[in-house]
Amino acid sequence: MLSRAFLALAGLLLPAAALAQDPPQDPSCPLGDMASARPPGSLCIGRLTRGYAFALAYDAEIRTVPALEAIMREEARRAESWIAGIARDWVREREQAGAEIFPLSYSGLWSIDAAAPDLVAASGSIQHYTGGAHGGIEFKTILIDRRRGRRIALADLFTDPSRAWPLVQNGFCAALRQEMGERRGTDESGAECPVPAQQPITLKLGPGGRIDSFYALLNPYVAGSWAEGPYDFAFPVTVELLALIKPEYREAFAVRAAD
Repeated sequence: MLSRAFLALAGLLLPAAALAQDPPQDPSCPLGDMASARPPGSLCIGRLTRGYAFALAYDAEIRTVPALEAIMREEARRAESWIAGIARDWVREREQAGAEIFPLSYSGLWSIDAAAPDLVAASGSIQHYTGGAHGGIEFKTILIDRRRGRRIALADLFTDPSRAWPLVQNGFCAALRQEMGERRGTDESGAECPVPAQQPITLKLGPGGRIDSFYALLNPYVAGSWAEGPYDFAFPVTVELLALIKPEYREAFAVRAAD
């Protein structure tokens, strides 16, 4: 579960003297934890400077989907520009205060969650430290129309999004409330539920090799406190939702079997 991983990752996000003093384990992927954790064959775009350590890695399968790899490279450019801008101010302020300077950090790890002839779904787990009491964790998702070679939104899967979203909302909220109740040991059946259209949602393959579930990745604070960490949970493709999938994508989907 992400909640357990979150507690371990939170420690990695805090500044550590080792990050400033030790040489990177992999010159192309300067964060030590990224260099050891990324899968074989993955590609990492990274840089280690006085002010920041940056690494974005993605698995080998992403490299077989040109539209997705292009997005990864643009994501790396945008993310490094973001952390570099913060680091410039960080270094200047630390110099003026006569304080120790250690690198801020950004690390992202992306992988494919579901691959079908016409669709590819991928998600990324991002960790960053930009100063303060603790770092940040966030999730992002990408959906690619493989035939057209372009990114699409989750709503683009449906013939009528206005009919599909209420069904998505029902499944999303039911699964979230169940997860909240299990974590908290309380009845959360009436708990407030975020709007799924505003959250990262990816796709998951079922036992038959077709997409039978949506999978939500909620950033910290969206459904609970920082201490609760992020929430991740699946909710099913139902008969009603399958009927609203566009014909060009429908072959990739199946109704999830009852648990």
